[in-house]
Amino acid sequence: WTYNPQASAAYSLSKSDNVFVIFSDRARFPTLKDSYSYRFNRALPNPDLGPEHSRNWNIGYTRAFAGRTVAQIEYFRSDLRDSIQTIYIPSGLCPTNTGSLKGTCGINYNAGKQRHDGVEISIRTSPHRRFNLDASYSFLDRTMDWDAARIPADSLVYLSALTLPSMTKNKFIGNMTVELPRQILG
Repeated sequence: WTYNPQASAAYSLSKSDNVFVIFSDRARFPTLKDSYSYRFNRALPNPDLGPEHSRNWNIGYTRAFAGRTVAQIEYFRSDLRDSIQTIYIPSGLCPTNTGSLKGTCGINYNAGKQRHDGVEISIRTSPHRRFNLDASYSFLDRTMDWDAARIPADSLVYLSALTLPSMTKNKFIGNMTVELPRQILG
């Protein structure tokens, strides 16, 4: 079992300006796949796999403008500990591993620490009651550190081949909604 506390505070600076802070401490238990899957003869199970934990912060500012327009800027940070990561150990039990991983088997361990932080800027406007426009831009920076004390010594040589899954650092999303007659959204 685990607990997931969350706290938030918001303050109105004026009728149109608000600031907020949100903190949460979350846990994610490993799935059956994380703990028991052989991943098509590429990995070994680890039934002793524990949950991941993260501490998350969001700090933001919201401003309402004339013409039913709202803009928000938000800083976010997540510090993940006991991150579930696949490491590789020498073993001939995984015949489908080839190339630089030949002669090894993947196994999940709570062996990583990750930091994710970034900024999101968004704007929403409704120039007409049947028309909405949304746009947002996000920047995300991620780093990972291995907890070498939790990794079998014969696996450390394979860590240089492992990286975080690639993820876009910059993302832009735009959305337009039009309400047609008879409450049809387009």
